[in-house]
Amino acid sequence: NFDLAIEIFTEVRNIKCGEVGKIHPEVASAHKRIGNVHYQRGDLASAQKEYRQALSIYEQTLGKEHQSTTSSRAIVEKIGEELGQKELAQITSVGSLFKQI
Repeated sequence: NFDLAIEIFTEVRNIKCGEVGKIHPEVASAHKRIGNVHYQRGDLASAQKEYRQALSIYEQTLGKEHQSTTSSRAIVEKIGEELGQKELAQITSVGSLFKQI
C-alpha cells in the first residue's frame, strides 16, 4: 500500500528532523525513501520533489562528490528525463490529434 508507506516514511522523516535537525543525511535518506514510493506508484513529479530535497541536504552535509549526493543527482536527472519524455509524448499526441482534424 503506497499511501501507508508514504505515511510511515513521512513520520520517520519528521522524527528524524526532531532528533537531528532538518539538514542531516538521515533526513535526506528519509526523503529518498518517500521519493522511491512515489516513483514506484508512478508519481514522478512528487518523486522528483523528494529526491531534490534529498540532493540538497546531501550536498550541504556530505559535499557534491559523495556517493549519496551523486546517486541522488543521477536519480533527479533520470526522473527529469522521464518527465520530459512524458511531456514530449503528450505534445506529440496532441499534435497528431490536430493533424487528424
